[in-house]
Amino acid sequence: MGAEACARHRVPAVTAVRSIQAPTQAPIPLSAWAAWAAVCFFWGTTYLAIRIGIRTLPPALFAGLRFVAAGLILGGICRACGLRYPNRKEWAPLTIIGFLLLVLGNGGVVAAERWVDSGLTALVLSMLPIWMALLNALTGGGERLTLRGAAGLALGMGGVALLVYHPGGGSPEPAAHRALGILILEGASICWAGGSLYGKRFSPPVAPLMGAAAQMLAGGLILCGIGTAAGEWSRLHFDASGFGSLIYLMIFGSLVGYGSFVFALSRMPATTVSLYAYVNPVVALLCGLFILHEPLSLAKLAAAGVILGGVALAQSGVRHRTRV
Repeated sequence: MGAEACARHRVPAVTAVRSIQAPTQAPIPLSAWAAWAAVCFFWGTTYLAIRIGIRTLPPALFAGLRFVAAGLILGGICRACGLRYPNRKEWAPLTIIGFLLLVLGNGGVVAAERWVDSGLTALVLSMLPIWMALLNALTGGGERLTLRGAAGLALGMGGVALLVYHPGGGSPEPAAHRALGILILEGASICWAGGSLYGKRFSPPVAPLMGAAAQMLAGGLILCGIGTAAGEWSRLHFDASGFGSLIYLMIFGSLVGYGSFVFALSRMPATTVSLYAYVNPVVALLCGLFILHEPLSLAKLAAAGVILGGVALAQSGVRHRTRV
């Protein structure tokens, strides 16, 4: 009788142990992949729009007005669909996310594109998955970076260095300005990675699109405050290209792109979402080449290969910690 009882209970016990050692992950829904694809394409085109707009518009207000308008529109749409606004306690983490992603992240990109062309910007920012994996490992996010991952980080940084010292194509910006712009871009990429991970772990229980609206509104208001402190309102004069860039970024960069990013982040692992950085440089390089006639030199192509190879190597060197 005792042996039969053991036999009857052995399989469930083993199954329970296995389920703890190797937890299954829910499949990613098709809607999340569709949102991720939208991020890949539309954010690849935003580098071109930023490059065009920053020629005539002051950077902080250019970025801030876009997000304030998009946040108000998206928030109104969400409320009309029956979604609740964030409460007072939920605004604090949403503001932190907006500050990291939009003020330090996107604001840094806008500032840097005064000296760095759109294709080059996308290449530098393709380091995002490496920073995402590294920060995830350092903060105990269930992953650790192996020696292969560290080698990928070093290889990617080598590709960035190649862009700094051999940009090719006769870039009109002084070398010191270009180097400063690339340094700002790397800082912006790190802030974006940190904001993505913070949002993944500490985002309040608000509908993803309503959360995106709140983040854009908070980040946009901070950027407008920075622009006001810098005296940018006196330099805000719209021409056709600047106004068109602002509208395009508001619709496709913020409403469609950022909304899709936040939705994908709520349904997919952060490191998977960050892989859009593989696709963005291809879209940005083609847009810069055919629309702004930005040079596509052998040095830039070589750097692209080195950076993306480093990102792939780093991604393959990330191992998940087993949880028991």
